[in-house]
Parts: sequence; C-alpha cells; structure tokens
Amino acid sequence: MKIRHKISIVAYPLLLLAVLAMSLFSEQAIQEVLIQGVISSGRAISLNLARNRETLQSFRLGEENRLLPLLQQVAESSGARYTMLLGPDGQVLAHTNVVERGKVYDDQATLQAISSSQPEYLRLEVDRQPLVDLSFPVWEVEQTEAGEEFVLLGKKDVRAQKRLGTVRIGLPLKEALNTAERISDQVFWIVALVSLSAVGISVFYLGRLLRPISLLSAAAERVAKGETSQTVPVLADDELGELARSFNHMTKELAATTVSKDFLDSILRNMQDLLVVTDAEGMIRLANQSTLELLSYREDELVGRPVGLLFAKGDQDFAGERLAPQVRELAGSREARMVGSRGAEVPVVLSLGTLAGGERPLEGFILTAADITERKEAEDQLRVSLEEKEILLKEIHHRVKNNMQVISSLLDLQSAKITDPLVRAPFLDSQNRIKSMALIHERLYQSEDLARIDFTDYLQLLAPRLFDSYQTSGQQVALHLEADPLSLEVSQAIPCGLIINELIANALKHGFPQGRRGNLRLRMQKTAADEVVLTVADDGVGLPADVDPTRTSTLGLQLVQVLTRQLKGGISVDRSAGTRFEVRFTWLK
Repeated sequence: MKIRHKISIVAYPLLLLAVLAMSLFSEQAIQEVLIQGVISSGRAISLNLARNRETLQSFRLGEENRLLPLLQQVAESSGARYTMLLGPDGQVLAHTNVVERGKVYDDQATLQAISSSQPEYLRLEVDRQPLVDLSFPVWEVEQTEAGEEFVLLGKKDVRAQKRLGTVRIGLPLKEALNTAERISDQVFWIVALVSLSAVGISVFYLGRLLRPISLLSAAAERVAKGETSQTVPVLADDELGELARSFNHMTKELAATTVSKDFLDSILRNMQDLLVVTDAEGMIRLANQSTLELLSYREDELVGRPVGLLFAKGDQDFAGERLAPQVRELAGSREARMVGSRGAEVPVVLSLGTLAGGERPLEGFILTAADITERKEAEDQLRVSLEEKEILLKEIHHRVKNNMQVISSLLDLQSAKITDPLVRAPFLDSQNRIKSMALIHERLYQSEDLARIDFTDYLQLLAPRLFDSYQTSGQQVALHLEADPLSLEVSQAIPCGLIINELIANALKHGFPQGRRGNLRLRMQKTAADEVVLTVADDGVGLPADVDPTRTSTLGLQLVQVLTRQLKGGISVDRSAGTRFEVRFTWLK
C-alpha cells in the first residue's frame, strides 16, 4: 500500500471526526451563549420589579390581584411561558396561569429554587418545548440610610431583612436553539469546505513530494535486477534532491565496479567447466550448460533433486539424499566420477566451495568439475607404455647380467687351463669385477624400482662372495659389515660396487699373508649432509711404505682412483693401524 493511500485512510476519518466534533462543540457553545443571553434578559426584566414602589407592599401582603399584573407585565415584556411568585414554603402566591394559585410545588426544581439564596436557572422541557427556568429570591430591605424601603431580587446581601418569596420565570429556548442550529450548520459547512480544501492541497503537494520517492523506488528495483546504470531526475534542491544525487552517484559507481546479474549468469552458464550450485541440504539449484551437455540432462530434471544423483554410488561424500557432513570440511580438489543420465561414468577433478558460511549461516555449495576423460585415457596409455618399458628394461638388465655371467664363465674356463698362479690372478680379478657388476643388474631386474638399488642388501650379497673368492684355505679373516639403509642410483651403484670389489680384493690378497688372522671392516653410512661415506679397513700388514696409493701402477688402485672421480668424490688412506680407505661422495636423491 502506498503512502498516499495510508495517509488518506488515516486523514479522511480524522478530518470527518474533527469536522463533526467542531460542529458539535460550536453548536453547544452557541447554544450556551444564546441561552446566557436569554438568562441575562430575564434577569434584567426581573430586576425591574425591584424598582416598583408597590412591589414591597404587594409582596408583604401576598395579594394576587396586585402581584398578578406585575407578573403579567414581566411575561409580556420577556415573552415568558410562565411567571410565578412562590412563598417561602413553595406555595404559589401568584401565577400568570391563575389556576395554579394556591398550589404547593414540591418538585426538585421548586425545592432548589426556594432553598437557594442566589439566582438559579435550569433547563426544562414543558409540553415538549425547551425552557430555561429562572428563579430569583425576593428579599425585603428596610430602613436604609435614606429611610427607603424596597425589595431586593437575587443574591442576599447585608441589607436584607427577610425573604419574601421566590420569583420564577419560564423563558422559551426554541428560537435560541434554532438560531444555534443554523449557525452550527453554517460553521459545519465552512469548516468542511476549508478542511477539504486543505486536504486537497495537501494531497497535491504530497503527490509532488512522493513522486521523487516513487522514481527512486522504481530505479532501485531496476538496479536490483542488474540494471546498474539507472539514474533518476533531480526535481528539487532539497533533501530529496540530495538523495537523488546520491543515488545517481551510487549507480554510477556500481556500473563502474560491478557486473550485471545477466552477465554473471551468462559467464556461469557458458563456462567450459562443469558447475553445480546446491542449497545447504545438497539440493540442486543451478546446473550450467556444460554439465547438462556432458551428463545428458535437462535443467528441469536436476533442479530440486539431490546432488548425489550426479556421482557414482561408491562416492560416500555424495551418497544419499543429503550431503554427508564431512563434505563441508573438504578443501582443495580431488578426483571423482560423475554419472550421466544414461549411467555412463565420467572422470572429473572436483572442487567444492561454500556459499556464505563463516559468521553467516551456510546457504549452499558450489561444485566445479573439469572433465579429465582424455587425461585419464592418456594416463592409461602412458601407464601401459611404462609397464612395457619396465618389462623391457628388466629384460635388458637380465640379459646384461646373463651376458656378464657368460663372460665370467669364459674367463673361468680360460683360467682353468692356466697353471701359473700369477697368470691366473688377473683372470680372477676380472671375473670378480664382472660379477660385482652383474650382481647389480641382477638386483635391478628383481627390484620394483629400476632406477635405484638397495645398496645395503647388495653389500650383504657382494662381500661374502668376494671373501669366498679371494680367501685362501689358511686365511682366517673375519668380515664385519655395517651399513645404513641406503639406496643408490645405478650411476652411483656400479662405480661404488667396483670400488668395494677392488678394496676388499686388495686387502685379502695383500693384507693377510701366510695365513695371518685378522679383521676386515666394511662400513657404509649417510651423513645428515647427504654425503655417503664408504670405509674399507683391515688390521693386516698394511701398505708398504714405498707404495703411494694415488700414484700406484697396479690396476686395482688405479680403478679405485678413476671410479672415485667418476662419483665426484674424494678418497683418503690411513696407515696407522693396518690400512683404512675412506671414500666420500654426494648422495643423489
């Protein structure tokens, strides 16, 4: 309901009440004024009785024939309906209606008139005619300073000797009331005309006052619909004009800093990714075109239905008619499988966000998803290709290991025909070198990781084999192996294995001659700085004093130097108690 209608509903009844009240009050006021006029004229006429010299004697004697003319004179001059003189006891001493003489009145009006010491008036109705009954006490005044005697009508004063009676005059009010009614009618129409004019003028100016507000309201509704460039005319240089200017400034800023709802809807509906908006319970409110096309749905088939309809049955987050409570805690993105209307599953990367939330109540969820069918197909193809390559690489490692075993066997067959131990020794060294490399390839094709080898496991296999190969029947050398859990890339594992092969072989061949007892310690550890420390130490006879490990002509120590450089590491030798070789290099993650 508009303001002008509300004002009209309130104003017109109030106006009518005001006019009626004013008419009523004005009529009563006019009646009172006119009645007072009648009363005043009646008093004035009654007071003339006091100036008649015969009045005192007539009142004393109570002679009707002398009082009646006086009463008739008063009645004629005032137009009174009746005039009477009552004795102190209420008996009619004289009356313009002579039949009333001698009667004693005991009605309430009479009792009030004869008992009051001052003039009284009452409104009465006699024969359905309105009257005002005036009563005046009549007092005898004697022995004035001038020696005069007269009667006093009205309020008793100090000169009054005794009360002679009461004069009552019944004055008609019909003419006064008719006059009051005519004046009241005139007042009513004047007030009504003025009030209607005032209301008409007020409505006119109210309409002009409310027009800018109506324009602002209509423009605000259009802005709410997304038409942010709306403006309103400035019709006056007042507060409403200031409001209109502020509104125009606001819409200008909105147009510059925001986009329309239609524009946003167009973006959301035409975006390539899938978009689904739900309420707080998980019921679908919006699905963009990409979602409808990919899943073969119409929008009316989805709106109002649970979002779990779009996901595979195994997805617990979206199972059932309502979203699972943990969905609200999901962050980031994850893979999921959405289901089309025909039951076909589509792999997607799903992200979930909330509408409102935080300090405000949760209003719903926004689900965005990207179709990753092609990516999944490519991953499957890549996985198959990788599996094929892994099989092929394992086969290569297996064949390399077999080829090295063949070479080792050939060397073994060749060395079996050689009787000279000095000639056979190089064959044995070469055999062990080949075996150490073959063992790496063997571990690789047996491992799940084709790029790295568990070097701790490798050492536990390599070291005993070397001991079995080099230790003579008379030697009693104990092996002590300490190795941290460590994996090495193939590029580091092969050089490292060859270095260990050479150092153990060198210790067993030269460190414990003629069946000497002793200990050989092999230790491999990784420091906090990602540095690998390989230590091969024995308590044998040690290196001869004239042998420089960095400039030796022996093939074994030359290989150790070359392989250490290949690892981009360093080597140090300690001869204080037997021989201790320490190789350090950086571990490749």
